[in-house]
Amino acid sequence: MTPSATSMAGGHLVRMLERRSALAGVFRPGRIGSSDGEPGIVVSEAPVTALVHVHAYRDDEEVASLLAGVLQLNGEPALGRVMGNGPVSVLKLSTLDWWVMSDSSPIELSQSLQTGLADRASVTEIAHARTLIRIQGPRARSVLTQGISLDLHDQAFPPGAFAQTRCGHLAVLLLRSGSGDHWDLMVHSSYAVSFWEWLLAAGASVGIEVRA
Repeated sequence: MTPSATSMAGGHLVRMLERRSALAGVFRPGRIGSSDGEPGIVVSEAPVTALVHVHAYRDDEEVASLLAGVLQLNGEPALGRVMGNGPVSVLKLSTLDWWVMSDSSPIELSQSLQTGLADRASVTEIAHARTLIRIQGPRARSVLTQGISLDLHDQAFPPGAFAQTRCGHLAVLLLRSGSGDHWDLMVHSSYAVSFWEWLLAAGASVGIEVRA
């Protein structure tokens, strides 16, 4: 966090804090690696406005039903598939765990989930602890397979799929967009720089464009 502005509250000057990217020290827009023709991959950091971890204490079916109702989903989330409702995406990670991603205020999202789920589940905001890196381009799949052992072809990993896996020695959450034209990798912010360095090394031979 870094100071960004000040405001008045109760007659006192209050310094507001702005979230600082874990990649701030290494993120440099521009071309990297091979400069022949179009870049093989285009990479950027995607904002994570709100990310909430929901953990059911018991009876995951009841919590799943309540979660679908609170978020106005058409059905209940399934393992390995992203379920979306406009700006909200839900990922079922296990029988008792879900992540909810949203463009809305993290406070509003957490409060609505806490109210709707009552005492049946814990609701924890974790966006500050995660960094999301977006990869697209004609060589995106081949670059990712240098570190990820999953089969990433369409039949095995179709658009809208996600998986908890490893990229090299780092734990990542891999998501494929519903359109299939890009991949998102969510990594713990403590390891974001290590993953970024791996990505730039893995993609250098095909040419990388880093976009702000």
